[in-house]
Amino acid sequence: ARLGKFDLVIIFDVGGVTRTGILGDDLTRHNIPCICIDHHPENHIVCDEKIVDSKAPATTCIVLELIREIGDYIDYDIAEAIYVGLMTDTGSFRFENTTRNTFRVAADLLEYGIKPNEIYNRIYESYTPARMSMLGTVLKSIRYESDGRLAWFKITQSDLKNEGASIDEIGGFTDFVRSIKGVEVSVMFLEVREGQTRVNFRSKGRVIVNEIARKFGGGGHYYAAGLTLHKPIAETIELVLPELRKTITKIDI
Repeated sequence: ARLGKFDLVIIFDVGGVTRTGILGDDLTRHNIPCICIDHHPENHIVCDEKIVDSKAPATTCIVLELIREIGDYIDYDIAEAIYVGLMTDTGSFRFENTTRNTFRVAADLLEYGIKPNEIYNRIYESYTPARMSMLGTVLKSIRYESDGRLAWFKITQSDLKNEGASIDEIGGFTDFVRSIKGVEVSVMFLEVREGQTRVNFRSKGRVIVNEIARKFGGGGHYYAAGLTLHKPIAETIELVLPELRKTITKIDI
């Protein structure tokens, strides 16, 4: 058993049990006490205790508040970790969840001597050649629909193998495609393994994509959501795309 020996499990930044994978199965099987700390607008995790604040720009902001409730335990390492969560969950302070309080928290964390430029470099400027090669392949394969308002692409296990890339190296691709002029929603269909497909949605703010994700058992934020289906990638595309087309057609944008 992976978790059977533990007395407590704390889940951060997860709105649905499917995001926990096999760990979620262990939690259920061993009946381990569980605490969930999250900021997703709809949290479906079943835990003994839940601390959810959908107005928090990042889950690490909630963690910061909890640490300060306990005492003055913030140091350089903790401040840096909290800043990483704040930066990544706000898209480097450019997403809609970036508020005045977001910058107040960031400024406060800088008082501990953390270096934003070095943190950004380690996270966003240390990509492997394989990742960039995979991104090039994706950009050449984008399909546009609904007068260019919908852009989607797929990545198969064969694609990853051909480029020498791993699933861990494709984070942020859907965000990149969303940045294209005229695109309101970008979607990635990823073949996790044969018979299992992950779908990531990103919206510029006029289409609420977590409603689409929920129709297939997924969820997430209003403008950044996802789902996983135990279906082949081709079947998943045929299932999900009609819902996307229908949603975009209904909205006057």
